[in-house]
Amino acid sequence: CGGGGLTIGTTAIASGGANRILYENGSTTLSSSANFTYDGTTFTVAGSPTTGAQMALTNTGVYTGTGLFNLTANSATTGTLASITGNALTTGSLLSLSSSSTAATTGQKGLNVALTGALTGAQTTYGGYFSNTRTGASAVNVGLYATASGATGANYAAIFENGHVGIGTTTPNLGGNTKALT
Repeated sequence: CGGGGLTIGTTAIASGGANRILYENGSTTLSSSANFTYDGTTFTVAGSPTTGAQMALTNTGVYTGTGLFNLTANSATTGTLASITGNALTTGSLLSLSSSSTAATTGQKGLNVALTGALTGAQTTYGGYFSNTRTGASAVNVGLYATASGATGANYAAIFENGHVGIGTTTPNLGGNTKALT
């Protein structure tokens, strides 16, 4: 953990070259309820809870850092860096982000996605890509739903600061370029 070891509760695990094993029950053997393994490549947390969190990261202190949880893979060149799969989901959300902070200041973001860097050649990249292609006789698919309400000054569901907006076309060439919808 950053080369400085790890502390869980009052137990400190020093950093170093040797492997460290954390026993969830405080004994010298890993109990059957711990269900976490590391094979030298993959850290796995296994289990089958029916409610609650399988794995939780909780911070009750005042945190002012740049990432309570960080996933860095600077050598990843292809594939998917992180994946969330919920194939049996019937209701609810696959991913839910929320903040009920009353101390928000101008510029607070609920989700910030940034792609930067110089490209070579003709490349098409997407800062956000949403697809909903469910099938069904009476299905209604919505690719993006945006709403904003509650402010007394103004509420904007979407602001497109730069670039062209295409509705019904994948190659808009003017600001607000639309194709006749039928």
